Amino acid sequence: MAKTWKLKEIKVENQYNNIPWGKLETARPVDVTKELLNYYGEHYRVEVTIQVLRSIHRRDLADRLTKATQAKWKHVCCGWWKCIT
Repeated sequence: MAKTWKLKEIKVENQYNNIPWGKLETARPVDVTKELLNYYGEHYRVEVTIQVLRSIHRRDLADRLTKATQAKWKHVCCGWWKCIT
């Protein structure tokens, strides 16, 4: 939970807004997950999560998540992972 403040600092794409700090400050991990889905949708929340992981120097986890989601969504034509690798 201590790292949730990074979510308010992440620069998100123009069509999105950062999750308000009031929703994150005391949120449990499951609540943060729900807010990520509510604010960013299924695909973009993964990109945001990867940005946060990289910003807290957990590139290992960011890379694992990237690989796992590429395999899951390789049929998706938008290629969102190209923007984060």
